[in-house]
Amino acid sequence: MNKQKFYTNLSKEVSYALRHAPWEYELELDENGWVSVEQLLHALHQSIEWSDVKIEDLKIMIEKSEKKKA
Repeated sequence: MNKQKFYTNLSKEVSYALRHAPWEYELELDENGWVSVEQLLHALHQSIEWSDVKIEDLKIMIEKSEKKKA
């Protein structure tokens, strides 16, 4: 998989985990809807596909995103 596709797929997975099904990833969002990066990485690492994702990958994913949020 090329890097751009990797980051696009990672972005979709993160979006699904945070917005649509946090319970499937055993994520505990706080009262403002936030979750720690460490908790997100731990949840992603439960899947073979995302077992090697590092915090740097999340940073690059955000930088490459065309839908950056303020």
